[in-house]
Amino acid sequence: MAKQLIEELQRKNSNGSQIKGQIILLEEQLSGFTAIETSTGDALVKNRLEDIKNIELKVLKKRRRNKELELEKREIFVLGARHIDH
Repeated sequence: MAKQLIEELQRKNSNGSQIKGQIILLEEQLSGFTAIETSTGDALVKNRLEDIKNIELKVLKKRRRNKELELEKREIFVLGARHIDH
């Protein structure tokens, strides 16, 4: 009877070790997935920041071009007014 009890405890201990090993393996996989997800998230954030910078640059270029056009328009108006006066 004691021998059976010892064998059963050893079997349970063996199963416990296997389960513990599986838990460790799952924890490692989860950690890996988390790292991949984080790096993917970081890449998305970097891409979005680059997109925002590109849009900001385009806005600055458009504003500069708008200012150039305003100045050209003013110059044309002044030249036209001079031409009418002469």
